[in-house]
Amino acid sequence: MKNKSSVKGMHNVRTMESIRRGDTENNNSMYIELYMLSKEEKRIHDEKKRIELRLEAINSRLNDIEKFRSMVMKAEHQGTDASEKTGVIEQPVPQSEWNVMSLKY
Repeated sequence: MKNKSSVKGMHNVRTMESIRRGDTENNNSMYIELYMLSKEEKRIHDEKKRIELRLEAINSRLNDIEKFRSMVMKAEHQGTDASEKTGVIEQPVPQSEWNVMSLKY
């Protein structure tokens, strides 16, 4: 890392002031970069939390599907009706009693 005495032009009194200002600008830019990196880090942590919550819901739904599938497979192997085991009642679809006519305007 460069110190102030090794910077080009530091030995000249006329250029010393501008070099000192440039050095502080570099420090300010480092602070800005650190600030931007901390904001990005916070955003990534928040995104990770949202993804973990979503993943939790997805895994829960997959477990429910697997439980249902295993219950249906057990019922199928035992020879019982799967709808009786699961509580799902199949109802016939009612037929429409409406007469359909075309209208011409």
